[in-house]
Amino acid sequence: NLIRCLLVDKKGQLWAGGINGGLNFFDASARQFFHFENEPGNSSSLSQRTISALFEDRQGNIWIGTHRGGVNIYSPDMEKFNLFRQESFPTSLGYNDVKAFCEDRDGNIWVGTDGGGLDLFSRDKHSFRHYRYDPFKDNSIGSDAVLDVMQDKKGNIWVSTWGGGLDLLHKDGTFTRYQNNPADSLSISSNFVQKTFEDFE
Repeated sequence: NLIRCLLVDKKGQLWAGGINGGLNFFDASARQFFHFENEPGNSSSLSQRTISALFEDRQGNIWIGTHRGGVNIYSPDMEKFNLFRQESFPTSLGYNDVKAFCEDRDGNIWVGTDGGGLDLFSRDKHSFRHYRYDPFKDNSIGSDAVLDVMQDKKGNIWVSTWGGGLDLLHKDGTFTRYQNNPADSLSISSNFVQKTFEDFE
């Protein structure tokens, strides 16, 4: 009964992710839920029972962020899950605790991880580019705990972090950090940003 995230897909169908409850799909016509959970020995099943983020890309794939289980991509036509996890090679997923997804104007998928920073997924190579916090670089991302990623109408990528404020990603891969300054009443009020939203104005 502990629901972490909801998604209404392009077909108007409801998906729900919960804590220790796996992924749930609601069949409105039958008024019942179908459950997807990890099946030991089945590599095409869901990797983890706790779901942290749900997102549908333009191709209709459902991206599932899990708590320490990596990224699962569900293709409705294939009816199976493809898994991306943190591995020993450098272009794997940056961290297995996944909190957010964003698809930009060019169709790139950005993945926010809670401990591994921000990742950019390459559809062609099935690899990830990492943007990590560097305490020696003021223009790196403000924190490796990324809770939300969004693109505004101008094409800017905004990253909400836990402890690192609100960060703006530039095209050269550097960041501008918007952080709380107690001496500046016009600075952001907290460095713990959970969500970013753009209004219609």
